[in-house]
Amino acid sequence: MTTKKDFTKPTRREAKLTARLNGIVNQFPSGDTLRVDGTLFTKADLQAKVQSYLGAETAARQGHVNQLALTKIKDANAKPADQFLVALGQALVSYYGSGDHKDLEGYGVTPPRKPTKATSAQNVVKAAKASETRAARGTVGPKQKASIQGATPASVNVTVAGKAVPTFKAVKGGGSTPTS
Repeated sequence: MTTKKDFTKPTRREAKLTARLNGIVNQFPSGDTLRVDGTLFTKADLQAKVQSYLGAETAARQGHVNQLALTKIKDANAKPADQFLVALGQALVSYYGSGDHKDLEGYGVTPPRKPTKATSAQNVVKAAKASETRAARGTVGPKQKASIQGATPASVNVTVAGKAVPTFKAVKGGGSTPTS
């Protein structure tokens, strides 16, 4: 299991280096020397050596903090930037025209392709699909709709309540419509 490091806090090494540097600055006598790993250091030399290590640690941690902040900004800008790039590409095609390949390529924009014309075989398949769809849905054109007419009532009786009740002609085949 990996855990995310908190780069806002100093690492253990950075904390130790900071403590050593504070000790050197505040407590180590100025005229004394200290032998570390066989090398003799004065207060200034010791302070410079610790500071060189501490500077690298601090800079690396600060770099991580900056990277995290910049990555958040970049991620937040991703969608608006992509939308703007699409809109800008469309505006450039509109400005230069879709046939001006040279100028559009200067912006890194590929002009839109013209759709290929359907072959006669594709047109036949398209028409067959359309007629099958119309048949399946039962749709008809305006002329066929105009020829469809509802039955006209033979007479209309108005009752006392003011409701109109149509009376239809007898239907062929012996059936009749109920009248109330």
